[in-house]
Amino acid sequence: MLFRSVESVLEHSPVEDSRANGMVERGIRTVEDIVRTFVLDLELRAGAKVDVQSPLFAWLVEAAVDAWNKLHVAADGRTAYERLKGKRYRGEFLPFWSPVMYRVGGKARGGEMQERWLPGWWVGKRFHTNEDVVIKECDGTAVRTRAVKRIPENICAEKVLGIKGTPWAPKGEAQDTIPEIAAPRLEEAP
Repeated sequence: MLFRSVESVLEHSPVEDSRANGMVERGIRTVEDIVRTFVLDLELRAGAKVDVQSPLFAWLVEAAVDAWNKLHVAADGRTAYERLKGKRYRGEFLPFWSPVMYRVGGKARGGEMQERWLPGWWVGKRFHTNEDVVIKECDGTAVRTRAVKRIPENICAEKVLGIKGTPWAPKGEAQDTIPEIAAPRLEEAP
């Protein structure tokens, strides 16, 4: 595949004219619809309301955009993922906030008899590495892992509301605002 230099031309739309940004506005509405679907599904399963200010909401938005990019087939017969990577997405998606056992990566800390699989909740996939992102049951922080196994559902509202990590601060560090460029650095599963 040959790459060629392409010049970008910036265009500015009139203030408060949503029709001038039709394609962008449609994309935003689509992501909002997917997020709404994820939220309603989770609230139904958990029996609790998901607050927009909750760290969980940030994971919902990220998962919705990732699912759209990897699964929505456009008019040209390809997904955004396929246009970017040159191949179809072959991974697996789980329902948002599915209870899982995630595999601890690397050498087992504490000896050979240490646990290799730990409980958590699936919140999405990393776009570039296809690693699963899991919220750890023990402390509500996020880790990335290469293997998950879905387990029977037993969602507790307390756990849904107790999440700490966000896409931009996976270990739950105090941060009041969303950073300008959210480039999360998730730790490997311990």
